[in-house]
Amino acid sequence: MIHESIHVPARSWVITRLLLVGIIGMLPCILNQAANASIAGTAVRYQVIASSAAPANLLTDQTFTVSGRVAPVAPNSPVVLERKLGKRWSPISSFRLSSTSTFLFHEEESRPGHYVFRVVKSASSGASIAISRVFGQLVQVWSYLKNWQPINGSVATDQAELSGKKYFQNVDFYNYRDFAGVTAVSYNLAKHCTELQATLGMDDTNPVPTDTAEFVVQNDGTTSFDQMIRFGEALPIVVSVTGVLRLSLNATFNATAYSAQLDLANAQLLCSFAPASNGV
Repeated sequence: MIHESIHVPARSWVITRLLLVGIIGMLPCILNQAANASIAGTAVRYQVIASSAAPANLLTDQTFTVSGRVAPVAPNSPVVLERKLGKRWSPISSFRLSSTSTFLFHEEESRPGHYVFRVVKSASSGASIAISRVFGQLVQVWSYLKNWQPINGSVATDQAELSGKKYFQNVDFYNYRDFAGVTAVSYNLAKHCTELQATLGMDDTNPVPTDTAEFVVQNDGTTSFDQMIRFGEALPIVVSVTGVLRLSLNATFNATAYSAQLDLANAQLLCSFAPASNGV
């Protein structure tokens, strides 16, 4: 058997090797161009992550923050904080993303209420609009209880004096003869309030120092505060009224004098709205 061999000239082999090396060297560039072509055909999808931080009881004109980030990173891109007004969204502040694609807004509201916000990154070349989840912020205000209109009963709003200190923003209960020593009043809070604060005591002008009174706070018919008060006491009280519709205040006198007076001095409600006559 005769074997034939193919002879490849040395020069041709060298050329072939050079061509192979060239193709292999260009391969990363070819793959990169293909990847870029693929990306160019698809819009970048950004995600906006935002949340607010504020004191436990944020008041009007107090600062709260809205912070977050945009992914993937988009340094120096603008984002806008929007607040919902009725059915519309209105821009209230803008910020350019940091080098790490984070943002931080410092805001405050001059009116009480429950506000709804979102953060928006507008559409840009090769990227669609991105919007954060909607988040809320409760803003409250203190208002004097004497400015609230009762829906049941009536009380006085006279000057008070407890343990030698004078108070001027009060709700006062008297030992009226017609009511057999019980004075009661109710308010509609409409679930907009969170706290009642006051100083409780028998007024220094009571003619009989041994007279006492029991003061009871009821939230929607459930007793949340019950205290017997004696002459000479001035007791600071804080009562939660979160989620309460009907706030009821009851004073039951154990008094011989019909002029006996129990004071809820400088009584205030913390709410997300205030009566028109609010004097705070």
